Amino acid sequence: MQLSRAVEYGVRAMQYLATREGICHGDEISKRMGIPDSFLRKILQRLVSAALIRSHRGFAGGFSLARSADDISLLQILEAVDGEFTLNPCLKSTVSEDASCVLDHNCTLQRAFASAQNAMKQTLAGYSLRSLVGVEVPTAIP
Repeated sequence: MQLSRAVEYGVRAMQYLATREGICHGDEISKRMGIPDSFLRKILQRLVSAALIRSHRGFAGGFSLARSADDISLLQILEAVDGEFTLNPCLKSTVSEDASCVLDHNCTLQRAFASAQNAMKQTLAGYSLRSLVGVEVPTAIP
């Protein structure tokens, strides 16, 4: 299993916002964190939709955290960018009838996957954005 590039970029953008006071323009985040601008804009829209960041309009507009970095978890960022975190489609909370497994009711793999997924979700939820930010977030361009 591997996290998507979008999640990596989303976490980096959130780290950058957590180290700045006030509003940051998308171009600034893109340049400083080495994230392609058009890709970043899509990621930022997802983070706004999940109420993790705020979008500020106008000439001096940009983005800011919607709440304290202590109150935003790594799991929340991951799920805002990529959707519900699941190891296997049968573990999604919104599995459609045709996507469910025929062995659903007595599948030993599902129990193992569910246990691993729960442990991973707990671990990801245990990291706050604040814990992911050092004194200064490394940037691609100083």
